[in-house]
This record gives sequence, structure tokens and C-alpha cells, in this order.
Amino acid sequence: MVLTKISFSQTYVSFISTADSSDQWMDYISCSNSGGNNCLEHYQNVYSITGDTSINSINYVKITTTEKHWLTSGISGQVNCPSSINYSTYFFGGIRENSKHLYFFDPISSTEYLIYDFNLTTGDTMPNPSGFGFGGEYRIIESIDSILINNSYRKRYFLPEINGIPTTVIEGIGASTGVFHSMNINISCESNMLCYKENGTTIYPNGINCDMNLSIEKGQLDLAIYPNPTNAYLTIESESGYSLEIEIINSFGQVILKKSVNQPSNSIDVSAISSGIYFVKVEVGGKVGLQKLIIE
Repeated sequence: MVLTKISFSQTYVSFISTADSSDQWMDYISCSNSGGNNCLEHYQNVYSITGDTSINSINYVKITTTEKHWLTSGISGQVNCPSSINYSTYFFGGIRENSKHLYFFDPISSTEYLIYDFNLTTGDTMPNPSGFGFGGEYRIIESIDSILINNSYRKRYFLPEINGIPTTVIEGIGASTGVFHSMNINISCESNMLCYKENGTTIYPNGINCDMNLSIEKGQLDLAIYPNPTNAYLTIESESGYSLEIEIINSFGQVILKKSVNQPSNSIDVSAISSGIYFVKVEVGGKVGLQKLIIE
């Protein structure tokens, strides 16, 4: 159980007050049963601020996304999954902020949603509108503390676990499930925020490269990482048989475990690592993969 702390930020950290075109959020989404077959479907999205716009006489900051989409074989060994990687860039929507409320305008539904409310306290419900992203139920805030990021303290909200996976929301950054995605865990899809870049520098997690070409690409790297969440051993499999350089990195960008292995299947003891959200960085044959890891 996470206890509420009193070291809350004295100054609210806005999503957009200091934002410029170099600010970016990156998330990763994986879904099963794509197209009714056994392929796994992967999306990586980089959301960028690209200026201002007026919609229905309301001023918004424009959000543009660059999306990477690819398929890999599913757990039953489907081998007819296309191997190509497709990219697309498009206007994703608009955001505006008012009195610590963050609103998103969805151009598909032509609807504005309240997606974050940073006036809330323990026991209140965090917005999670069913028409936004994957949709889902509202989530009750279990506790709140503060976290030091980029020399300023920000509120961090802890929401209930679903299927053993915790969700947090950080002021000025967004939810651990992705800044523009549901805070529920979908049966067929899972979304995770990988990193956030502010004024051209990755500030969360500190020390992580927030460029698209360094994200996880299971098809190219030919990796499987499980179980996730875990509290004992983490298994990393590679059919390629390359030497693996593995790092586990905490949310402050500190490398807390580093290991070199040279076997097709490897188990790493993580039982001594405190519970929380981490990143597994794997280098294989000159390529780099990055995946979020939850230790219970």
C-alpha cells in the first residue's frame, strides 16, 4: 500500500505553459488477435506539439502524432504475419488547460473530453471517459505523493491495480498507460507510456533516449520478455541467439542492474529490486529495444 506523503508540489506544473514544438510523449501499444488471426499488433506513437489552433471558437494547442505500426507472430506460432513496418503522421487532436484541468478535443468525434483533473485528492475519481482512447471506467485515487522531475516536484496519483498492473498519473506528464490513452487494462490491448521529452530533453524517465528508433520492436529484435509484472525472475528470450546486453533502469534513469548474456533463453533474478515501474533496455546485434517492466 502506498502511503500519502505531504511533499506535494508548491507550484503547479502545466502540460503546456512552457511547451514548444520539441516536446514529445511516446507510448507503445500491443494488441492480440489482429484481423482475426494469431498475429500480434504493435503501435508506437510519438505525440508532438505543433502550434495553436481554434476549434469552435476555443483555442487549443495542436497535437500531431507519428505512428509506427507492425505485426509479429502470436503465441501459437502464426507465421503469415506481414513483416513490414508502416509509418503515418496526422493531426491527433487539440489540448487546452484551465484551472488545472486538461481537456482534449477529439477531431474524430468532434467532442471535447476532460482527461485530467489535478485538483483532485485521495478518494476522488480521476477522469477516464468512455469515449476517449480505449475508454473505460472511472478510477478512484488511492493515494498521492510527489516526485522530483527536472528540478521541480510534481504530484503523482496512484490508482487501483488491474490484473496486478498499477497505474500512476504524474502532473504535467500524464498516465503510465499513455498520456492520451485509457487508464484501464484492456483484455486484448495493453498501452504503456515509454517516455516524455520537454524542450528537446528527455526528463521522464531521466536518461532514457526518447527517439522512435530506440523503442521496442519485437519483430526486428526477435525478443520475448516475461512475465510482466514479476516479483522474482524475468525471462528474456531471443531466437536469434545473439549476445544480449541487458540493463534495468529505474524511473530516474539510473541503471540498477546490468548483465551480459549469450544464451537463447535467460532468466534474471529481480527479487531484490523494489516494487515499481522500470525499463528494460536490451541491445542485440547493434539494435536497441526498450520495454516497460513492472516489479510487484
